[in-house]
Amino acid sequence: MRRRCHSRSDRAYQRYGGRGINICKEWDNLENGFHNFHNWAMNNGYADNLSIDRIDNDGNYEPSNCRWVDAKTQCNNRSSNHKVDYRGETLTITQLANKIGIKPTNMWSFLSRNGWNSELAVKAAKGGDNNDRNVK
Repeated sequence: MRRRCHSRSDRAYQRYGGRGINICKEWDNLENGFHNFHNWAMNNGYADNLSIDRIDNDGNYEPSNCRWVDAKTQCNNRSSNHKVDYRGETLTITQLANKIGIKPTNMWSFLSRNGWNSELAVKAAKGGDNNDRNVK
């Protein structure tokens, strides 16, 4: 976390510190920062199989914006994910594909190559009649 935010030589710096992502002063000080972070982690769901995740990808590492999550949850919270609205819910393409039982690459194809909205893409993926395929 510290290297990604502070070290320009870190390979992930551009996606963190280079975008202005910082660590709160409570966690990022030499005197008691690690102790503060450790206490927060132990009181907020830390487990060896989880990793720290920023709820708002454009926000800083701070207690109100961090949580411990599994790899699947973290992958769905990446800023590089393409998200779609489907029936009032904002989902990644992978989440939508999983929800209806098709491969994410197929969903991506329906949405990007064909330029369809999520309702039309789901209808096509389920094998529905798409007389209005050219509607965007």
